[in-house]
Amino acid sequence: MLPAVNRAAFDKVGSTAVFRRQFGELFRRPDTLFVIVGTDSGLLPRWIAEQPMGEGSRYLFIEAKPLVPTIEGIADGLFANDDRFLLGSLADWDDLARLAHLDDHAYLGRLELVPSIGARDGFLSEYREIEHRLRDTIEEVKREVSIQLGNHVFLQRQLENLGDNRLPARCLAGRFTGRDAVLLGGGPSLDAILPWVKAHRERLTVLAVSRIAARLQAEDLVPDIVFAIDPHAVSFDVAKEALRFPSRTTLVCGNHVYPALQGQWPGPVLYCGDRFPWPSEAEPENLPMAGPTVTNLALAVAIEMGFQRIMLGGVDLCHDRQGHTHASGSIERQIGVNLAPCSTRVPTNGGWLADTTPAFAQAAETLSRQAAQAAARGCQVINPAPGAARMESVIHQPLTEIAPPAGEAAAAGALADTLLALDAAQAKRALNTALKELAATRCRLREAEKLCKQAREANRRLHADPGGHDLRFKKRMDRIERRLDGPLGDITRLARQFGLAAFLRLGRLPQDASAEDLEAWGDAYYRVYAESCRAVIALIDRSRERIQARLAELAPEPDLAALADGWERDGTPGRVRRLRLQRPELFERLDPELEQRLQALEAAFDEAIAEQDTQQARLIRQRHDLAQARARLQQAFERGDEEELADLVEALAAIDRPLARELRSLGAAYQAELQGMNDQALAHYQEVVDLAGAALENDSDADYNPRLEDALRRMSSLLLQAGDGATALMVLEVLAGLSPAYQPQYAELLRLQGRIQEAADVYTEYLKRAPGDLATLLKLGKLFQDAGAFDSARWAYDHVLQQSPDDPAALTLRASLPVGAEAP
Repeated sequence: MLPAVNRAAFDKVGSTAVFRRQFGELFRRPDTLFVIVGTDSGLLPRWIAEQPMGEGSRYLFIEAKPLVPTIEGIADGLFANDDRFLLGSLADWDDLARLAHLDDHAYLGRLELVPSIGARDGFLSEYREIEHRLRDTIEEVKREVSIQLGNHVFLQRQLENLGDNRLPARCLAGRFTGRDAVLLGGGPSLDAILPWVKAHRERLTVLAVSRIAARLQAEDLVPDIVFAIDPHAVSFDVAKEALRFPSRTTLVCGNHVYPALQGQWPGPVLYCGDRFPWPSEAEPENLPMAGPTVTNLALAVAIEMGFQRIMLGGVDLCHDRQGHTHASGSIERQIGVNLAPCSTRVPTNGGWLADTTPAFAQAAETLSRQAAQAAARGCQVINPAPGAARMESVIHQPLTEIAPPAGEAAAAGALADTLLALDAAQAKRALNTALKELAATRCRLREAEKLCKQAREANRRLHADPGGHDLRFKKRMDRIERRLDGPLGDITRLARQFGLAAFLRLGRLPQDASAEDLEAWGDAYYRVYAESCRAVIALIDRSRERIQARLAELAPEPDLAALADGWERDGTPGRVRRLRLQRPELFERLDPELEQRLQALEAAFDEAIAEQDTQQARLIRQRHDLAQARARLQQAFERGDEEELADLVEALAAIDRPLARELRSLGAAYQAELQGMNDQALAHYQEVVDLAGAALENDSDADYNPRLEDALRRMSSLLLQAGDGATALMVLEVLAGLSPAYQPQYAELLRLQGRIQEAADVYTEYLKRAPGDLATLLKLGKLFQDAGAFDSARWAYDHVLQQSPDDPAALTLRASLPVGAEAP
């Protein structure tokens, strides 16, 4: 282990236990490129290689440049002999990314940036720079890929939602001309605007993103329209409370929204974007999809609705000064502030810089363009929050200066009644149209699947001819390709997109491929092609089942028991309540056993909404890990950013946890140092030492504390500056006990104070752990030489020259030994 990298991180329980606790089964994910910052002295790649690894996964380690040769030397040939493992520095990034097929993994959505234990602890400042730059690079790659090619989950959701994507959102266009709206997002400024919204509720149309439903319900504020867009299952955890809104609230969603939210909505549902994931004459005219965030979708729809003013509340698109990412009542606020290092900062309406994410920064750019388009149509977009990201064409105006809305808002109940009547009038037609489209597309996919089977046979026959002269089969394959790419092209592109992961796993044929390689690759290609067609067919079949179930719900006397079976299979028990609301007469004279079953489904629905220990909550706890604030404090200190340090210290002061108190004292010490108040800085560093000591007394098995080392290291530096060598020596003695990395410094200070034998002992002990540290071995030799122990000095210099024969310092020092001291 390299002491400078990992200090004492593995001393108590060993690296295997630490890795298992930190990473679990992370590295077993299939088809994933793991970009790993640091190698933990070479221990981490060896540990990964000893575990069951994900099929098709690669492990790209980016190490501090001076350490790369050392790690290559101690990795037992792993990087040379196993092409799943790659190692290099930031300078090698472009070549390594190409070798690791980074773009392919980004298309798959299987690209992970993972800090090693050493990078997480951050004792080498290079790791912070590496992680910072890689995070930005990888986020940019992901954004570009998302623009170029949608993930297959969007296709899957679009097909799953065909039974509920019945009413295009275009029916809202122009319905609210001349009225005022407020668009509520989940940012910290939501808290400030809610009293104003409640005061003017009767004159405002209230638009809200689905994630703030619980907060609005706590405020007894029912929105007119709720927006949702996310296709992933985890989004249901964020938005599920919105299903408790009354049926007069309308849902406007993306065509690929998570089905359990759309399918269980109690009121009207409108969708944006294309209904079908392929070109179709049956495609209704509609409002386009907008992104990247649900707020962008909501604003785009609001502009089309014709409002003259749209006030934004909770649309911050950045963190507040205390590090909060979301408003009160959110799971993020309950878990605590996010003080992890942030690669992006943006100017706010109030004039200061605020942290944000690349996704939020992109959303702010898009929102600026949307506001400009709104202005061109005579609509003002106003954001009163001083802490919101400053966006061009968005007017910043304090709430006290915003003229109250005039006139009455459109009645939400009347809107809902109109939309439900509109949906009922065309529901059967829309559902039957979808069934016809699915049947036609299924036939085309079956044709493509059969053509792939024929192509595999032609490929086999072509290569069965030893001379390769029978071109009939080559021509047959060419005709098949023309059919797949031509008349069937719109649907086969869909299949290839859905099967992208399998196509990418095929890899590329080398230029010198043999005939056997060509035959095997061609066979695999058409096999994957056919499997992709079958996979889309399976999605179509499940979509047809859901549409048939929706048609059954519209029957004069539906079979409720059969419907209940389908709702249970689909995980949408809330459709019971939806049907009760819309057709109460069906539930008036039910068999008691059936009523009991339906009530059980409703109870399951309520339990799902009430569940708090969700996957989303667990993900947020990981992102809001308070220990990450240490790296943030270090970065601000290294940059000399007093303003950011002040914000961080204030945020930490509001958190009543032992770790927060240590970090607050560390940040306050950094502040004092930057201000030249070294005595005050020493006092704050001593607070960290005292708090860490108390924690150790309370828990003798506590993990190694990097904040203690940070404080002691800065204390030793300040004490030496002040000329207090005796106290500095005591601090370095403690540091040397924490980590061998400080033993050379401790030994040098012992030497300066004339304690030669003790210095030699410390140097010797250190070199047992780090025999390759030739610079320290030279210092030990010089110490021996100065003390007159010439034989020992000669031994040290010769040992260096054995490993580095041309070392100029060793040659000079060796030559400076007295001639009479030479061995006989």
